[in-house]
Amino acid sequence: MELKRRLADGTATHGVAIIAASQTAGRGRGDHLWHSPPGGLYFSLLLNSFPNRRPTDLVFLAGVALAETALHFGARPQDLILKWPNDLLLKRHKVAGILAELEGPESVILGVGVNLSTPKTEWKGLSAKFPAASLADFGVPTETRTFGAELHRRVMGHYGIYQAKGFEEVRRLWLKHCGLVGQKLEVATDEAAPPLTGIFIGIDPVGSLMLRDHSGKDHTLNSAEILCCLS
Repeated sequence: MELKRRLADGTATHGVAIIAASQTAGRGRGDHLWHSPPGGLYFSLLLNSFPNRRPTDLVFLAGVALAETALHFGARPQDLILKWPNDLLLKRHKVAGILAELEGPESVILGVGVNLSTPKTEWKGLSAKFPAASLADFGVPTETRTFGAELHRRVMGHYGIYQAKGFEEVRRLWLKHCGLVGQKLEVATDEAAPPLTGIFIGIDPVGSLMLRDHSGKDHTLNSAEILCCLS
């Protein structure tokens, strides 16, 4: 909200980030809430000169930057998963989420929430298909300002490349860090339909999930939710 206020009064500039120690009404994808207790990094970043009005591109871009930042601070590559479309997992526990929203004709606000050292007691009573955890739970302790500065640097670097070259480089790097290509997934596509099971074969040039079912038929999904990893 602070960043939107600064946009409205003209004091927000490209690359400015607003960091909060906690949030009372954090939001995730769709109508999901994002529990935001102390011990995390919660920031909103303004990006201008947004070239194609497709904010999902920046969700994948931020996912790449998050994965690189976690690795920089000691996360093990074999523990890390970028879960389509907007979560970072460590050992199949959710440690970060991303949201991107258009603001005006050429701007987007990128929101990132990272569980850095939130106590395990904060997650009691929360129901989730992928349980929440903190980076510190997996031996990746770091300080909010330090992690935020590194993440900001990497987002801005990738955004410059994205402006020059488009989504394909983001897509390549996201798949490199994803960790789920070739894995068997169960995916919800519609509340009224049974889940779809198949092998995750990647994302297409606009970021849609691609799944190959047991019969060999390929499915391209724009709106879906990964329920679990069966491999």
